[in-house]
Amino acid sequence: MKKIIIYGALLMAISLPAINYAAGMVVIENLMSSPVTCHVDGYTKETGWPNDWNISVNFFDVKVCPTGFGKKCPFFIAANYNRPEPVINWVECNGTKIDNLHVLPDSRNATVVYSSEGFQICEKMPKDIGQKCFAN
Repeated sequence: MKKIIIYGALLMAISLPAINYAAGMVVIENLMSSPVTCHVDGYTKETGWPNDWNISVNFFDVKVCPTGFGKKCPFFIAANYNRPEPVINWVECNGTKIDNLHVLPDSRNATVVYSSEGFQICEKMPKDIGQKCFAN
């Protein structure tokens, strides 16, 4: 039984993209039926990027997106390392802004869920079955 669990865990680790296990990232999930345009701290002219990066995030469909990449998947972004302090403090989607994220390269990921009810921030760890969310 122990060998089956170890082999299963190994197979799962090999088949999942490494980025799902990276720390210090913001994951944007869009639950709206149409794409949303987002801006992220560190990726606008005002925060050190050469221009404003308009990030289009499609509807998140877990059935179509089992690996975490591609259309209908969340958008993963790490801090801009060209800044003096690589940190993501805010995310703005379709004019709605959520701040005080304080995601550093060595901190836990923050999952930002955008829906018709506004933003929710969720903390997810790769080995957690669930996630802890709270509305902004």
